[in-house]
Amino acid sequence: MVNTNFQNQKTNDSSPEILVIGAGLAGLTAATVLKQAGHEVLVVEAGDDVGGRVRTDHQEGFLLDRGFQILLTSYPELVRHLDLDSLELCPFASGAKIFQNGNKESRTWLVNPEVNISKEVSNIHGITNEMVVNEPTFKIIGLQVKEMIQNCDLAGFNSNKFDIPLLAEEFLRFDIDFSLENVKCIDVQNIFHKMEKRTLGAAYKFYCEKELIDAHSSKADTQATYEVLEAQIKLYNNLENNVDFLSSFSSRNKSVDLAGFIIYDQNNIPCFSFGKHKGKSVDFIIENEPGYFGWLLNADFPMYTKKILTKLRLSKLNNKL
Repeated sequence: MVNTNFQNQKTNDSSPEILVIGAGLAGLTAATVLKQAGHEVLVVEAGDDVGGRVRTDHQEGFLLDRGFQILLTSYPELVRHLDLDSLELCPFASGAKIFQNGNKESRTWLVNPEVNISKEVSNIHGITNEMVVNEPTFKIIGLQVKEMIQNCDLAGFNSNKFDIPLLAEEFLRFDIDFSLENVKCIDVQNIFHKMEKRTLGAAYKFYCEKELIDAHSSKADTQATYEVLEAQIKLYNNLENNVDFLSSFSSRNKSVDLAGFIIYDQNNIPCFSFGKHKGKSVDFIIENEPGYFGWLLNADFPMYTKKILTKLRLSKLNNKL
């Protein structure tokens, strides 16, 4: 059992052997492993409860998520340490709609997530374990997906925070080379939130005067997203109908690595957005604290973040030659 305490409480007279800062999934898992290894552990959490970013708050009858989190369930350490069924994770079917030179094409796959889909999650999107048991895994269809989106700009609803980072992680997890260099990303949700502050269903009703049927299915959501984007461009005179403008307008910050651990500063220089080196340029830290770079590559950061860090480091080394 993990000895958990909060910052605003007094600790016992006996000092713990190890102090873990933060009671999110990573902190609680680290504390559990250390406790099982025979160490005395104290977990310190600044908030009023545990769970971190995956915690759900209950406010006046509403369930409020702290923030959208992607949890890739194929990592062996994740499976070993967490009870994934208890987390009631929500798998997503693959879906994409391609628009090029005015043409429209829709492709949809059912993908075996290789984890159990709980009844509660199936009730949301209608996908059951029986429906995907004989379907291909992403490892099998990944190259088809990459070929389909090759040389394409990308758009979606909440795609900058979820769909695109998840896609990048899945590509890299199966050693499929993937880069967003020179790719423009348009997040229809960000446009909507800046203008109206609503959900996809409400956006669809507001802009298109239609009810969203089969919400949470990839085909219905993708089609609705496209129609919402079309309607937004027609409604708002200050929205330019070009990818460069819409990509810039729908971005909340200039992220280098999708997850937002590395961002561009006002001079367009890649900088860390977290931790003790927050606001410092990546080049400066690589030059002056190479051990930090090694720690990042071995820590639990998204693979695409690590790929970007490696690319920046190699670029710096090449510039020295």
